Order: sequence, then structure tokens, then C-alpha cells
Amino acid sequence: MKVVVAPQSFKGTMTAEQAAERIAVGIAGEVVLLPLADGGDGTLEVLLNVLRGDKHTAIAVDALGREKEAAWGYVDETRTAIIEIARICGIAELKYGEYDPCHATSYGVGQMILTALDFGAATVILALGGSATNDAGAGMAQAVGVALLDSRGREIDRGGLALANLAEVNMSQRDPRIAETEFLVACDVNNRLIGEEGATHVYARQKGATEEDVERLEKAMTRFVEVAGGDIPYGGAAGGLGAGAALFLNGRVMSGVDFVLDQTEFDSCIKDADLVVTGEGSLDAQTAYGKTPYVVGKRAKRAGKCVYAVAGRLGKGYEALLGDPFDAVYTLESWSEQVHRL
Repeated sequence: MKVVVAPQSFKGTMTAEQAAERIAVGIAGEVVLLPLADGGDGTLEVLLNVLRGDKHTAIAVDALGREKEAAWGYVDETRTAIIEIARICGIAELKYGEYDPCHATSYGVGQMILTALDFGAATVILALGGSATNDAGAGMAQAVGVALLDSRGREIDRGGLALANLAEVNMSQRDPRIAETEFLVACDVNNRLIGEEGATHVYARQKGATEEDVERLEKAMTRFVEVAGGDIPYGGAAGGLGAGAALFLNGRVMSGVDFVLDQTEFDSCIKDADLVVTGEGSLDAQTAYGKTPYVVGKRAKRAGKCVYAVAGRLGKGYEALLGDPFDAVYTLESWSEQVHRL
């Protein structure tokens, strides 16, 4: 029996590689480990391994505007930069009491893009997920020279709430190299920018927003859409960075999981597999928004494979995933008991 073990990281506890090794313990037969990522935490390592790139560090500001050293990747052969935004403005980079989606900024992402361009990048892979921000990529845009102006022609402040004052977008001073660079935007979720299923309503509470904050941020994001546009599938990824990358970088937004799966040649890998096992830290209703296990399950099902999912915990709504795309769902604990029966 051939089993392909293809999980993403279990946030805060295991990397994708560690999760794959843990799940594989006790499986008899041929086992292929395929650590994955969806654009969020761990994407840099997965892509560096697949594309054979090197890790570098550079200075950029975090979500609260504080300078820090952040890792990024570069593939010399193809002049491709890999920027995982979670390393820059990620929520995992903040202490719990520091969460502030109303004022958090993606400015550091723009700084890292400029670093990549200085390095000679012809292609930039932006891995979106795990952000502490809700600013539609406005900070990123400001860092690369896009002017976001209020009704008096003044630059708006950084942060999601400031979008309520947006009246004009001027890209005349945007770094000219951006027009000559290909931006591939790998998004961890497919949510749009606004609405009940948009970035703010679905994710802002996890980033520290109160109910009042959610309403104010949604109004600000709606103003952004009225002025700049960007209410597109994947636009809501990373607090709206998907939309910002599409609007201000002419980036091509896509499913981060599908992008990584294509890079790892997933379809070829599972061609002769008897079972595919995927997983993440928590399986719940949000898993269906393009998260790694869901996309892995869908692609494996299209290939006629049996698919199991393993999670650190089973959250609200996970039952909807049973049958489509998962034949069975386990916690790590129950999987340890099941694996010996394979």
C-alpha cells in the first residue's frame, strides 16, 4: 500500500514537515511525505525546498510599525523572490495583548518587495496568510510609492480604520520596477474583501477586533472598494492583501494551496497512491475556504483516491467536511489508534 502524507503546519505546535512525520508514524507500506502550505505560515520553507532557493533576511516593519529582521527567500536560477507575509506582519509575530487590526499595517510587506527588487527579482511570489492586518494592502502600497489620499489630498494614515478617509489613489510615483515584475499571489483563503463572507467579518475577530471594531472596519473596507475596487475572490486573504496586490502590483491572485501543490507535482505523486492523508491544526467550517486539507482532499478525490484528514482539534462545522472531501476525520490522538489498522 502506498500512502501519501500531505499536511500543512499545525499552527504553533508543528511545522508541516514535523506534522507529516508525526502522522506517518506506524503506517505500514510505502509512505511518501509531502509537507505543504497554503500561503500562510510555513510557505517560505516549503517553497524554498521545492524551488531550491536560499533564505535571506532583511529589515522591515511589523504590523505595529516596529523595525524587525524578517526572513525571505530567493532563487538565483529564476530570479524569483519568495515573501511570506506572516514573517513580516503576521499575527504570530505579536503578543496577544498587542493585537490591533484597526491600526495594524502591511507597510513592511512593501518594504520587503523593494528589497527583493533591489536584489534583482524578476518574479515575486507573495505568500498571503496569517496576517495581523485588515488594511487591504494599503500599507504595502504606500511603501512602494502609491499615494492613498483623503479628500484634501493628504496621505491617509496607516491601518484599516484609515481606509474610511480614502478619496483618491495616485500611482504616478509607484516604483517603476513593479510594472516590469511578475507578482504571483498565493492566497490561503478565497474570501472576498467585503460582505458577510469577507475579510473583516470572517477574520477580524481572530485578530483582536471587537464587534464595534468589525463594523467600523467593514465600513472602512467598503469605502476602499468604492474608491479603488478589489472586491474579488482571494481579495480578502491576509486582511485584504490579496486585493491590494491585485490592484497596486497587478498581481495574479490564486489559491495558495493549488500553487504549492503544482510546485510539488502533487497530482503525479498521488497517481499510484492508495490513500492520501492530509491535515492541519484545526479542522472546522473555515477549512472549506480554500485551506490546505480541503484543497488536497478535493484534488485527491478527483483522482479517485481515499482521503483521510488528521487535526490537532476538531472545531465547529467540521462535520460538513465528512464525505466531501474526506472519507474520515481524526484527531491526532484518535489517528494514533487508527493507524495500526491500515
